[in-house]
Amino acid sequence: MSWVNVTIQNRTYAVRTRRLGHGPTQLFCVQGGPGGLYWDLNFLAIYLDMSRYEIIQYDPLGSKPSPCFWPDEECYADRSWMTVEGFVSTMDQVHQALEVSSNAVIVAHSFGVVCTLEFLLRWPSRVRGAVLSDWVASQTQAAARLHWCDQTGWTMCRAYKPSLEEPWRKHGNNNHILGHVIWGPHGNGSGGLLETWDVRSKLHMLQHIPTLTFAGDYDIIFATDALAMSQALQGDYVHLSDAGHFSFVDRRSDWLAAFEQWVDQIPVTRGINFPSKSSLQVGSVLCPVAIFFSVIFGICFSVFKKRPTQLQAPLLVSGCSS
Repeated sequence: MSWVNVTIQNRTYAVRTRRLGHGPTQLFCVQGGPGGLYWDLNFLAIYLDMSRYEIIQYDPLGSKPSPCFWPDEECYADRSWMTVEGFVSTMDQVHQALEVSSNAVIVAHSFGVVCTLEFLLRWPSRVRGAVLSDWVASQTQAAARLHWCDQTGWTMCRAYKPSLEEPWRKHGNNNHILGHVIWGPHGNGSGGLLETWDVRSKLHMLQHIPTLTFAGDYDIIFATDALAMSQALQGDYVHLSDAGHFSFVDRRSDWLAAFEQWVDQIPVTRGINFPSKSSLQVGSVLCPVAIFFSVIFGICFSVFKKRPTQLQAPLLVSGCSS
């Protein structure tokens, strides 16, 4: 664990970071919120093989114990740092200060996807690939789903199953003004800084970067919108049935299996020729499993012949759940 100085609007703050593991594959994690703690993605450090991975995380401004969390701090109510640009700049500065490799994979969740897409549009050569979990490329799309969740009484939307809550999860440890500034008074983006955020028209600029998108049935974004984002990126996509906004909580084993399958098949060295878009296949372990169950249950299983490939976690073929 260490503290890294970042400068936002001509003011310098020290934010908390941590790195663990000693594997060759670096994972640079960007959690949601904004103001979420790095504990949100702590499952990676718990369940992945740390001899294969090195995990790098940070708590941005507004996240305990980084600055601007405590109400008696001068910056607590200072809205000058509460911008998408400010969070992307923090991501950039931490990435540089910790000397994160350009072969690192960014793992982003929720608002972290917003920051990651903006980061990639600015510095596309600084990443090997990106995981985009449970968010979309347009706040209009996200707001439509939230409206639908409200209309249906949230019976089909959730963060995760309470029975599966991880013991390390932290609640309420962020700046309470921050959420209102970014998401607006209703929490759906309306009246907030994200209200007009939309990068759908720019996604084609990132098609050379390997991406893996996750979404669940009970997510707070429409899975169809996440799939459309993946298609525009020419990336890979995993749909997790019976999963909420924290899809990696509700379907952890399947999320991790799909992630590890994907990360093993993307190029390690930037600048080499990427695999042909027509050559990407679902992994050798998953295909026999899917075919076996399709024979037994009469389920149709398709291997997508060109990107976006819809990766299937083990036993997660259509009509089947683990």
